[in-house]
Amino acid sequence: MRILSAIGKIILNYKYDSWAAYKNEGLDVNHLLEKLDFSLDDNIPEDLFTRNILIKSNNEDSYNVSFYYSKIRDYIIYFHSYKLDKLSEDEFYNVLCDFYQNHIGKSALDFYIENASSSHLRTLVKFKQDKSLEYVISHNSYLDENFRKFKDKFDPNTDGDIGIMLPNDLIKNDGYALFRMTPNSTQKIAYSNFNDFSNSGYDFWWEKGIKTVHGSNTSLLIKDQNRIVKKNIFEQLKKILEKGRLTAYNSDVLLMEEVAVILYHYHKRLYFEIKIEEFYMPRFKEIYPIDLKDLQHRINRFRLIEFYKYKNLDRTVMEETIEKALHENVDIPKITGSGDVVPFEELFKATQILIEKGYDQILEHYLPLPDVSINRAKEFYEQNRKDNWNYVRIAQFSEVQAKQYVSEFFRHLELAYKDFVEYCFPTYKDEFDFYATIPHEYFFYMKDDDILKWGSFGYRQSPLGKFEINFKDSSESDEAFKSIGLKSLRSFSLDFILHIRDDHRYPVKTVDRLNTTKVDEYCVIRNWVYKFLEVDMEKLFKENDD
Repeated sequence: MRILSAIGKIILNYKYDSWAAYKNEGLDVNHLLEKLDFSLDDNIPEDLFTRNILIKSNNEDSYNVSFYYSKIRDYIIYFHSYKLDKLSEDEFYNVLCDFYQNHIGKSALDFYIENASSSHLRTLVKFKQDKSLEYVISHNSYLDENFRKFKDKFDPNTDGDIGIMLPNDLIKNDGYALFRMTPNSTQKIAYSNFNDFSNSGYDFWWEKGIKTVHGSNTSLLIKDQNRIVKKNIFEQLKKILEKGRLTAYNSDVLLMEEVAVILYHYHKRLYFEIKIEEFYMPRFKEIYPIDLKDLQHRINRFRLIEFYKYKNLDRTVMEETIEKALHENVDIPKITGSGDVVPFEELFKATQILIEKGYDQILEHYLPLPDVSINRAKEFYEQNRKDNWNYVRIAQFSEVQAKQYVSEFFRHLELAYKDFVEYCFPTYKDEFDFYATIPHEYFFYMKDDDILKWGSFGYRQSPLGKFEINFKDSSESDEAFKSIGLKSLRSFSLDFILHIRDDHRYPVKTVDRLNTTKVDEYCVIRNWVYKFLEVDMEKLFKENDD
């Protein structure tokens, strides 16, 4: 019985991965013997196997040991390994964390609770309340300390304090949900009927901002909650990044890109009389110079028209009302909604930030523009539509202009990436390899030494401490790893940085929850920031996935 008791304590304190817990094949006999501190010639008594208390299962050269009946295992653990029924309330409280380390401990505790004393039941309730409060405090603090700028992107979508909702009956029921606390509230724990999905129950949860309900609160009851706090937060962060829900409002580059691309694709909705001829490639030159205050004025006019068009006003009256509102600078209703909504609120925000930074107007595009006429591009395309389709945008750049575009693109990318990381991830920035090694030296290995063809590129931390670009023939790519010391080469075409096309992951959204396909495709720097960020964060996601 002493051996069984010791084995019970060992398996209860063992850290199972999800696959081992699923297969439930027990522990390696050598691990058990080591933990039991047996001498070399000692072994687990064979009687325990012949009497079907323990069983063996093959595991390559050794074998695993587990209990034949889970109920016997649970009884051994609670009655002999821990003697739960003999513990005082404080002693019982102090060992409860042990029982939430793995699935076996949870099973043993559930078995005990069926016959536990009322004092131990109250103790378990208090333990769950205390651990839930500890969790939500840690969860809220971690978001505030590390992701303050976009805390509202995480469940439960608030930049304020977060509370935790628990079932009314913490013994019979399970689960939890995070909710938005009201201003000046100090009550971080609330209770609800988790089985009430009636209209009244739904309305109550909706008021609290609850959109996600977790089926179990067991993961919160472990001794060290730091791991589960980070795991839950990084799971959400990965989805936030995949959906492109972050924007760095400290980056002039990203703000100017956003303003230019949104204005270009929606200029008619803002009453600009601009005639733009293009051929699969935006001709951004036509929208410059951009007067930022005039642009805001046009957005306000659009807002007012949208607001008054459903008021059944006479056209003349409506125009007079709009002009008066613009002149008197009254509060103008913002454009709300999601999906197919014009992205003018985002455009207004970007222009406002740029104005506050001292910009009155933007005179020219942030990247070099096409310098080959549309007619010549069309002639090139018509020569061989099938083969030239992938070059239809590239054909609008001369080789000299293309090299200038590549150089300026990556120069702006580094500026934008640095700002983006410092804005969104200030406490993690030094763990991002691309960020930590800025500025870089880039090497492009192109077929026939022609930037207008296909090739590859790589980069390294600049040995001279300044941004540099090198263009080489693809035949020289062997030197990339030998003499230059690049870690990898990626395939490259000028088209990759003229627009974004990747049905699986890219383009990312430019404006959260709005459908702006063309805008997304041509916010090229924003998309490449996400591409590099995705690589830089692989290690963090892996570390916090267990």
